[in-house]
Amino acid sequence: QISCQKHSLILKYFKAINYWHAYTIRTVESGYSGNKIYIIETVMLLLESKNIILDIKKLTPHSFILVKPVSSVVGKFTTQYVEK
Repeated sequence: QISCQKHSLILKYFKAINYWHAYTIRTVESGYSGNKIYIIETVMLLLESKNIILDIKKLTPHSFILVKPVSSVVGKFTTQYVEK
């Protein structure tokens, strides 16, 4: 889960790398600052997350990224980029 004010930069990054997982974008009001915040939720493998998090933090240094373990996924989930 990525919380940020400049989600357009992250979406451009996702398009540039042909991001291969589904994601959802929500617009919320920050309880801390009262500002409009965008939340991007996606599921990825831990191996994928390390580089993507580093890139996102370069693009949007003030973004807040929450990493949670996933016990299972039911449905289509692409792992082809890790399996290569």
